[in-house]
Amino acid sequence: MSLLALFLACSPSPPCAEGYGRLASGACVSLDDGEDAAGPLDSDPPPPVDTAPGDTGDTDAVDTEPPPLTEFELGDPLVTLGTDGRYDQGAQANPWGHICHLTDAVAISDDHGLAVCDIGLVVVGLDDGQYVASDQKNPQISRLAWDASTDTAWLASRDQGIYPVDVSDPTAPVAGDTLEQPPHEDIAADGGRVLLAARDAGTLLLDGDGQELASASADESLAVALEGDTALAVDGEELVLYRLD
Repeated sequence: MSLLALFLACSPSPPCAEGYGRLASGACVSLDDGEDAAGPLDSDPPPPVDTAPGDTGDTDAVDTEPPPLTEFELGDPLVTLGTDGRYDQGAQANPWGHICHLTDAVAISDDHGLAVCDIGLVVVGLDDGQYVASDQKNPQISRLAWDASTDTAWLASRDQGIYPVDVSDPTAPVAGDTLEQPPHEDIAADGGRVLLAARDAGTLLLDGDGQELASASADESLAVALEGDTALAVDGEELVLYRLD
């Protein structure tokens, strides 16, 4: 191929006359003819899409801004128990009738939670943190254990025994008799059994009536956990695993 032919082949085609359009094949035809067998008219290319930041063409821009801060700060409780004033010292609506120091708590369902005070148990609604019902006893309650299998809350007083509370109806808890036990620091419950951290008296396994089923010696049993046939106890500086099967 000559240099001239090569130049002509690589050069852009001259514009068609007014009233004519260029086919994809490069031929000029009258615009009145529409398209022929050679193919559709080669229309002007579409304008470029602006892809600059913040512009996504026809689609809505994605908001990457962080969500606004809520009224809560990091670390704040979502619901403060006693916002109705019933837990306040001297409040007439206080379900305890006098000063109460909450010492332990557990959620028992999506709707209700339990908390223990110096003198008993209180049921609270988890949707608003408000008082639902209470059970009052003389022993100063320090620890709480929940047995979901029997709907029973076990309350421990450190040196004035333990007692169960039937919470099958959270709006009307029913307390059982106080059961004498050695001085203790913690309590756990599951499957109708109770585990008690009884200081130098060891770790005690009790039945649902508070009768001793087994015991393990300890220098200072301070904390316990129970799930099924697995028990954990803190003995001084040691964490001890027990299999109850």
